[in-house]
Amino acid sequence: VSSVRLRGPVEFQESGSPAVFTASGKDWGGVILDAPGTRYEIRNARFSRANEFYRDGKRYTAALTILAPAECLVHDNVFFDNYGDDGLNIRGGGAQVTRNLFFGNRDAMDFDAMKVFVAENLVLGSLDDCIDFGAVPRAHLRKNLILGSGDKGVSVGEGSSVQVESTLLGDNNTGLAVKEGSAALLVDSILRRNRIALSVYRTPQARADASDGTLRGVGVEDGNEALLQKDGAPRTPRPEELVF
Repeated sequence: VSSVRLRGPVEFQESGSPAVFTASGKDWGGVILDAPGTRYEIRNARFSRANEFYRDGKRYTAALTILAPAECLVHDNVFFDNYGDDGLNIRGGGAQVTRNLFFGNRDAMDFDAMKVFVAENLVLGSLDDCIDFGAVPRAHLRKNLILGSGDKGVSVGEGSSVQVESTLLGDNNTGLAVKEGSAALLVDSILRRNRIALSVYRTPQARADASDGTLRGVGVEDGNEALLQKDGAPRTPRPEELVF
């Protein structure tokens, strides 16, 4: 499967015709930005029909993979109809992901072992999760629309700590899910018409001594089938957990 690996600075034009990464009539691999410590700005680009692939014996799952950037700005792009695990995957370093459109991907965004700010994105119709955090010590979501995921709107796991502010989570299977050892703070956000608005659970692989996930916050709840699920069982939140 064809793919592109770039080990150096990359420049995208600010306006005009977008850079287009796709394949006609079939799927392809993806783009890897692999120069740790580099500053990237990815803008005005379109990524579609990418699929998982192997390069130099390693498996990659995203239309755009960025590895250990010193700083990474990803803004004003479109990721759509990608077939691999992720539209965008960033591992290590720090990033700001703003004003992008994601639709029809499996996971729209996947962040691993890094710090990230995610704002003003429109994320629609992910087949699995819209945004997935793994081992992320600090993440801030602000003013995103996260709608229609087949699994979780936001998944917080592997010891991640995430603040979800002024964000609409709607029409998802699960709006916000927090796994063992992870924490989420909900601030002035809206949970609307999800099958399960909030979920706190332990995975089958969790160590026996792993701490439970924690979920706290203030928000607006409207029309969800269940507000809170704990280890697969719906229950009423305690007052100190959530205020709606």
